[in-house]
Amino acid sequence: MSRVQEHDALGFWGKRLPWFFEGRTRFVLWHLALKDLKAKYKNAYLGLLWTALQPLLTMVVLSLVFSYVMRITATDYAVLVLSGLVAWQYHSTVIQSGTTAFVDNCNLLKKIAFPRSVVPASVIATNMLHLLVAIPVYVLVASFLGFQLSWHFIFIFPAVALHTLFLVGWIFLTGSLHVHFRDMKYIMQALLQAWFYLSPVLYPLSMIPEKWHGLYNLNPAANIVELYRCALYSHTVPDLTQVANLSVWTVGLLLAGNYFYKKFSPNFADHV
Repeated sequence: MSRVQEHDALGFWGKRLPWFFEGRTRFVLWHLALKDLKAKYKNAYLGLLWTALQPLLTMVVLSLVFSYVMRITATDYAVLVLSGLVAWQYHSTVIQSGTTAFVDNCNLLKKIAFPRSVVPASVIATNMLHLLVAIPVYVLVASFLGFQLSWHFIFIFPAVALHTLFLVGWIFLTGSLHVHFRDMKYIMQALLQAWFYLSPVLYPLSMIPEKWHGLYNLNPAANIVELYRCALYSHTVPDLTQVANLSVWTVGLLLAGNYFYKKFSPNFADHV
């Protein structure tokens, strides 16, 4: 069994983490991340700035609609929406790109021997760069709107870390399944559309009747948005119930993602 086949047979954890430091693997990871960035911003003069401009433009439209038409009242509503969009943009883009990552890179999978886990890892790396642009821009815009951050901003780091682990498990699961069941792409698109409105991106959690909070908190995306909001908007310590719920989802997805990746990855090149 080759080193790559051995890695894939052991799941996305591999035999050990140093696969990341191998020359060929680093090259493939860099190549994939760079290809994604070039494809996304080809002929775009503002490049990565669109990562920040898109949620800003969405914030302006949504703030006008929901503040003046839907009459949602919330303190610093524009900042509330923007904080939710920072989390959601990272969430939805990783899921959409990660689900189709193996199929989208079929030519590379057929030509080069390398750990297949590098493919979804490149999706995380690319979108993490987008997030690293979006958060500072959020801080600047919030300050411009007169909103002051507090020491609670430090909670953005564990929030992003836990969110990223959740996404790793998710895209290894859906990405592996998509190789064999091409409907996964469309299932994810439909899910994300419904998930957006079922999560408190455009509205505060306080709008949900308290009797439904327990059920509502079972939604991992609601937990994710609220964790970001603790750091970026509400100036509160994260709710341990939400952290525990998201942690359970994350562990479950990591185990499921590893199982299906381990089961399907040795034959990816034959099915993509």
